[in-house]
Amino acid sequence: NAPPAAVSSPPFIRNGYAYEWTLSLERLLTPTTALSISYAGTAAHKLPRRALQNQGVPNVPGERRGYHPQPGSNQFVRATDVNSNYNAMIVRLERRFTRGLSFVAGYTLGKSIDMASGLNGTNQPQDNYNLAGERGLSDFDVRQRFVLSSTWELPFGAGRRWLTRGISARLLGDWQFANILTLGTGQPVTAILPTALSGTQSNGTDRPDLVANPNLPGSQRSPERWFNTDAFQSPPIYFDQQGAFSIPGNSGRNVITGPDTKVWDTSVERRFHFSERTNLVFRTDFFNLTNHPNFDRPGLIFGTSNFARINSAQNSRQIQFSLRLNW
Repeated sequence: NAPPAAVSSPPFIRNGYAYEWTLSLERLLTPTTALSISYAGTAAHKLPRRALQNQGVPNVPGERRGYHPQPGSNQFVRATDVNSNYNAMIVRLERRFTRGLSFVAGYTLGKSIDMASGLNGTNQPQDNYNLAGERGLSDFDVRQRFVLSSTWELPFGAGRRWLTRGISARLLGDWQFANILTLGTGQPVTAILPTALSGTQSNGTDRPDLVANPNLPGSQRSPERWFNTDAFQSPPIYFDQQGAFSIPGNSGRNVITGPDTKVWDTSVERRFHFSERTNLVFRTDFFNLTNHPNFDRPGLIFGTSNFARINSAQNSRQIQFSLRLNW
């Protein structure tokens, strides 16, 4: 059986804190439409991360180390030494519901940087004694994001602008369309080595060397090769009486941009009136209307057959029907 593992929180653990600041400019374009342009910033300190308290000391070129500074267990602890910062420009255009139409459009251009993005295993550093080497894009960083939500009631039928009577009013009246369009750039991911030979004895955290830009132009990306595999290589291998050993790779954390997101959800709704208080609503929802493939993250283990390959995607188009009686 495997030996037990422990995760603990050291005494006198520190509480994290954050500073936030914003600057906004707002303009009323029409009586029902407003535009705002904002800058938002955040700086956070003493955030938690998952740390290996007694990690092996990394090897150096030509010299095997790998010893543990403290005798005894090698357990995970909750450390509070992470700094982060976020800066963004936010543009928002909003129209209040007028003449059957309302919408909210928002665009964000931002960047989030930290040394760890949480407490799970993927945020364990390659070298616990060199946290500066972990500084990079946050796991949740999305450089650009655009969201448009809208509601439109057709201007036909009783009480509307056109075709207020007759068969045309009955056929074309009481229709409503709603949309949510979401466009976003991909979140960053990190390439890792299949085995840990750097002396840290932490499988899943050793990174390869980076020798070129790992991100391909959009026209060259495909599920078979999402990023430039030639941009990575194994760190140098050395030999001594105990066998082969290596050193930590120089590749940074989260240097690869993952797949982007393009989702258009829409709904069509028709209301049938039986009386002043009673009506029946028939609604059809289309999720991912265009059936655009939103790929999952690519393979990240260097030297394997799935490195840079994408083998799965998120949900394809889904259609949902509903019927609701209001009284």
